[in-house]
Amino acid sequence: MSKKIYAAVLSALFVFSTSTFAEVSTTSSIRGVVNVSGAVVSATHTPTGSTKSKSATDGGFFLSNLLIGGPYEITVSAPGYKSESLGGVFLVLNETTNLDITLVSDSIEEITVTAAATSGSIRMGTGTFLDRDAIDGIPTVNRSIADIAKIDPRVTISSGSSRYSEISVMGQNNRFNDFTIDGVSFNDPFGLNDNGFGTMRNPVSMDFVDQISIDITPFDVSRGNTTGGSIAVVTKSGSNEFHASAFYQKRDEGNVGDYNDQDFPEFEDEVKAFTGK
Repeated sequence: MSKKIYAAVLSALFVFSTSTFAEVSTTSSIRGVVNVSGAVVSATHTPTGSTKSKSATDGGFFLSNLLIGGPYEITVSAPGYKSESLGGVFLVLNETTNLDITLVSDSIEEITVTAAATSGSIRMGTGTFLDRDAIDGIPTVNRSIADIAKIDPRVTISSGSSRYSEISVMGQNNRFNDFTIDGVSFNDPFGLNDNGFGTMRNPVSMDFVDQISIDITPFDVSRGNTTGGSIAVVTKSGSNEFHASAFYQKRDEGNVGDYNDQDFPEFEDEVKAFTGK
């Protein structure tokens, strides 16, 4: 009897340990080709000084798990060839930057170097990407995720309030969406809130957001927890220079007005945010 119980416990632990959950990328990557096999490709994140290097096997290289944003300084070197650099490379969430670099021999006096950077999507499906500049350019009253998400024409919002906003993607119920902050699920598993988030208020202050990716019914096998839309938020990362911002907003019944000569019930709503990096 004890052996059966022991086997049952081991089976349960095995099932639990191998359960898979949706993994939403919070990083980006660089892929490319160089004309010299074995050349060393280094990507340096200028704001932090962090560097990641890879040897170009058979001329191809791939650098993954890189911080989004930038700028990045890309350096390629190989014995017997002149090193080349490419600056001003910016990386975006869920997309891969493609590079095509040509090294020339040290024995050539006059050379022409070609290097190009293009963006290639690695999304399994369609979607909309918004960086910090795009977010700042969107007019919003509530400064909420819903106000930003509806910039995609396939997203509809049933209410203007962040507390009761129901985000529908392609007509699907908002319960079919998946919302993550830095790769961590922030949904409402108990169905308590109309907005589908884990809180009745806006789940994250927009001042902390760096990039937002809105994927429409992604069919990547590594993704799950959604048959509607996948909204991924990545917060700002630090740098070697100090930057800060502050925000304050207050609303009460005086901002609402009256209806049919009836005063709106008293309420007060305050939002404070301070960021530093």
